Amino acid sequence: MADRTHTAIHLVLLAGVAWLCVSALMMPPTGEDLLALWLAATAVAEGAPQLVYADGAVFTLRPDLEWADMALAAGYSGPVFPYLYPPLWAVLMAPITQAMSFAAFSTILHGVHVAMIGATVWLAWRATGRVVPLPVFLAAGVGIIHLTFAGAVAVSVGQPQIWVAFLTVLAIERLGAGRQASAGAALALAAALKLTPAVFAVAFVARGDWRALLSFAITGGALGGLSIMLGGPALHANFLAQVAAVSNTVIALPLNFSLDSAIAQVFGLGQSIPKLGTTGLDTGLGATGIAEKTPLWSLLSQMALLAVLAVSALAFRRWKEDVLIWPAMIAGVSLVSPLAWGYHFLAALAFAPALMPRWGALPVMGLFVPLTVGLLRIEPLAEPLLRALPVLGAAIMALFALGCVVRPAARRSAPRSGSAVL
Repeated sequence: MADRTHTAIHLVLLAGVAWLCVSALMMPPTGEDLLALWLAATAVAEGAPQLVYADGAVFTLRPDLEWADMALAAGYSGPVFPYLYPPLWAVLMAPITQAMSFAAFSTILHGVHVAMIGATVWLAWRATGRVVPLPVFLAAGVGIIHLTFAGAVAVSVGQPQIWVAFLTVLAIERLGAGRQASAGAALALAAALKLTPAVFAVAFVARGDWRALLSFAITGGALGGLSIMLGGPALHANFLAQVAAVSNTVIALPLNFSLDSAIAQVFGLGQSIPKLGTTGLDTGLGATGIAEKTPLWSLLSQMALLAVLAVSALAFRRWKEDVLIWPAMIAGVSLVSPLAWGYHFLAALAFAPALMPRWGALPVMGLFVPLTVGLLRIEPLAEPLLRALPVLGAAIMALFALGCVVRPAARRSAPRSGSAVL
């Protein structure tokens, strides 16, 4: 009888996963982050590589003003954001911009992204040793991602971070399966999309996974060499200048869960500047809070990153088999980064269901309720929630990271099996 009950519950949970995925698919994407990749590739295709990256010592979250007209020509209307990724992808994408429309490209990637989120959660289930039944893990993981700002926004805007999350979790899963070469290659590819995953290689060093580290170095070197060969030194110099500008800037926006953003929100730091849209600089699209870091602030940020990596390395060395150190490190690195959009935590959040045997299902799921997008539909809550979101998001992600590395005394001797959670 108990087996039949569990089977029925699992079927209901899988139906819920299917409903979440179909709902995400049916939601028309805005594609504004995917547009940045498209317009950068268009600039390369049209022989204007100087338009790929924004310039300036402070990062304003605005691209070159010519992008407004380019976005209109692509059939897009709305806010326009800058391209933040290595030159390689703009160069490789350039021919595609001449072969199809942005609308078609966005529609295809929308479906791919929904599928990749499900695949990322499945990989996290494999990586954590199947600590709860797959239907439970999928329902919790897909639910946390799709129903909160982390995944809902990522899918809507067509955020390439979904690929980064998938590749990062793939690297962790392959490492656990003893496939070190595949793990290193997957992490290198993630780092080639966005630079941040490169620092996760500290885990390979701390754990003594030398084949994974060698594979990471070879694959990363090959991708870097290919990028320079195709994009040229000048484009890479512009890219590195923009990376430096991002590191030198505090950006206060609701979806930025970094400690920098939380501090700026609490103390009211920075000035508001209008966003760029297809109608030009438009205050109707909302404003971005911008502040230039002082030298001391920049130094403290660098020290915080080194501290997170050092603590992570020590944890990996001491508890090599504890997979949950990975999401703790990913969340920690994101928190001390200048930009920690909610979707930067996707890879870490894929592991959240693995905390249920340790902390219980209700506390784990309840932790993320304040980040549920649906709360914005409750009118009295919407404005206060958006105002508090940088601090709230940072606090919740910090608690999540802490929950990954701490085990309550009452559960230390509990069996690591799926039977504890359905």
